[in-house]
Amino acid sequence: MRPTKFLRDSREQLGEREAERLFLEDFDISEQKYALTAEICKKQEPILKTIERRDLDIYVGIPFCASRCAYCSFAAMENTRDGELEERYVAALLYEMEQLGDVIAAHRVRSVYIGGVRPLRFPRGSWSECSRRWQNLPGGIYRGGRAAGYDYEGKA
Repeated sequence: MRPTKFLRDSREQLGEREAERLFLEDFDISEQKYALTAEICKKQEPILKTIERRDLDIYVGIPFCASRCAYCSFAAMENTRDGELEERYVAALLYEMEQLGDVIAAHRVRSVYIGGVRPLRFPRGSWSECSRRWQNLPGGIYRGGRAAGYDYEGKA
């Protein structure tokens, strides 16, 4: 759950006071945590106002990792030895990108966030086709998580 989104939605649907009561009494959120959530909402407000209905941010989760991070809550597994499962994942990802082409084209892509594994762990060349397609989308590409700091061939 994203507490800030939930608070914004609750305020919109219930009003300021009822949303605060909901958090503090029904959900038993501490006043300190509620205040922090409200402060974050206030800081996000100017940014969220710039988002238009046709804007699109894409998140691509890569579920293969060299090792599992202690803080990770995503569906993930360690890399396979032969790379077969990773190849099948990339093929499915390319297929999904192709199938969603018209949907994506109807929007303004603001960013593509790639989270998860370092592409270095993918079989040679399989990552390149994905990255070429992302580079052709209007909007920026942002690589986060373990993918940050690697080029599209997976080199540091």
